[in-house]
Amino acid sequence: MANGRWRAFGDFERQSIFKTFYSVSLADFRATKSGNATHRRLNVNCRNLPRIARQVEQLGRLSPTYRTILRPDDGVDPSFKLHRSAQEADSHLRELLLHFETAGFSRRDIVVLSPTKECSAARLRQNDGHASVLAPYPSTGERVQFCTIQAFKGLEAPVVILTDFTDITSESASDLFYIGLSRSTQKLTVCASVAVATQLFMILQSKKTS
Repeated sequence: MANGRWRAFGDFERQSIFKTFYSVSLADFRATKSGNATHRRLNVNCRNLPRIARQVEQLGRLSPTYRTILRPDDGVDPSFKLHRSAQEADSHLRELLLHFETAGFSRRDIVVLSPTKECSAARLRQNDGHASVLAPYPSTGERVQFCTIQAFKGLEAPVVILTDFTDITSESASDLFYIGLSRSTQKLTVCASVAVATQLFMILQSKKTS
């Protein structure tokens, strides 16, 4: 590789969620693989609407932030739903599915993402008669798909509903939160426990003072 002509592209921002003994960091690659190659940072956001991108920057603790956001502003902020119990979380998800479908989105446009397989969408599908509405990703047919954030890494959807977050302070949880926030192309809603509200407030406050 040191004597070859090549280009390598990668997203090294908070993406290492499948760490193994053989994982290579960007620093490792620069030190041992790339010789005297030129390095350029790509920091133009072409996926998210501006208000979603700003939430990704702030709540995902992105540093440095995006240089440019290409898409026009639709004037709609991402929304947050806080719950105190699993039952309340399931109720919020049920309401959101109806809301987005009423708003004109097809079920195929909507993806429910969770950091865990034991998620609100799985409970609704099994216990609440939503088998005709919800289906595990990947699936065919006109149904809302759900899966873990890990399984949806690198993909996107018009409507993303993040569920089942009870903590975003650990490194692994924070990385998953960042990845989940950045999957949406049109609408984003975060369903989280009330404990996460305090954590979100602390992140935003630290951004203001930094």
